Amino acid sequence: MSYTANVAYAVDVVTVTPTATQAQASIEVRVNSGNWSTVTSGTASGALPLVQGANTIQLRVTAQDGVTQQTYQVALARRTAIEELAAYDGTGTAPTTQLYADAGLTGVTSGNLAAMNSALAAIGSGDSDSLAELQGIVDAYRGVLTTAAGGVASPALTAAQLSLLTVADATTDLMPAIRNGIAATADDGSDVVPVASLKTIVTTTATAASGAIATLRDFAGGTPAPTAATYATAGISGVTAGNVAAMNDSLAVLGQPQTDSATELQAIVDAYVAILAEANGAAADANPAVNPTAAQYALVGATVAGGLGANGIALLNDAVGAQEATGVDTIAEIEVFGGAASRVLATAAGSAPTPALSLADLVALGITG
Repeated sequence: MSYTANVAYAVDVVTVTPTATQAQASIEVRVNSGNWSTVTSGTASGALPLVQGANTIQLRVTAQDGVTQQTYQVALARRTAIEELAAYDGTGTAPTTQLYADAGLTGVTSGNLAAMNSALAAIGSGDSDSLAELQGIVDAYRGVLTTAAGGVASPALTAAQLSLLTVADATTDLMPAIRNGIAATADDGSDVVPVASLKTIVTTTATAASGAIATLRDFAGGTPAPTAATYATAGISGVTAGNVAAMNDSLAVLGQPQTDSATELQAIVDAYVAILAEANGAAADANPAVNPTAAQYALVGATVAGGLGANGIALLNDAVGAQEATGVDTIAEIEVFGGAASRVLATAAGSAPTPALSLADLVALGITG
């Protein structure tokens, strides 16, 4: 009386061929509680449309007396589009863009289909059997392809997204370097598809970045000194041949543990870039409303300057602004100005700083006569 059957997602209609044991019996068929239709014994019924998931096909047989009836049932499961995608293991018929669309996914095109299918084959059904999981995978690979093409994924490609693609070795701290590594590949995405190729890029970049971060972390002065390329390999932006010596001086002053991550290193570089930008020399301040803060001076290792209050920082920035960048490209130089500003304010407050305010302090602050 009851039967079961399973079909793939691609099967959207079926027929049944019922055969009566009594020639005078009549047979009707319907699917999913639709209308009954007559079918001749021993011949195929009309097409019965299937929905995704569970379907119920009923066959009603009426005996030759026209009264006695018997109903048979087929529970037929049609695989859903999501189940079809989750089951893909890299063999057999590859999913199409239409299959992704039927599953409710957005962002899959003929141009990135191969990438998405390679991800499904690598991930396995356990982590790709819901709409949310599948959309996350699609969005992650789209981020990879956008980055490879030299664009900026919005939001930027993350370590969590690479993890969705089963790519290890990616951490949040290393992501700037990893994004740079992906951006350096072929714009057409051929270097990051399939997933195995992406894994190679990420592992190679992460290993190099970790080594560069260790070099920067351990630098205590002397030679060989880190180069601008060392910072770039670590994923640190903003370092050039013109300011790398200043950055290195800051690292030598700070040391561990203030310099043992890319995040910390980037903050130091950003702070020093802001300080160097303030040093306009004889030129007018390009942006008077933006000035280095006490926190930025402290970040680069200028502890005296970083300890100044609002008035002290204003005085310090005036002094730094009167310098060329070469006048503040070491922490010792910055501390000369910071110490001078501190002693001026202490003296004005009626205290006696040690050492006492000197002529050199006033000269350092640009006060003459």
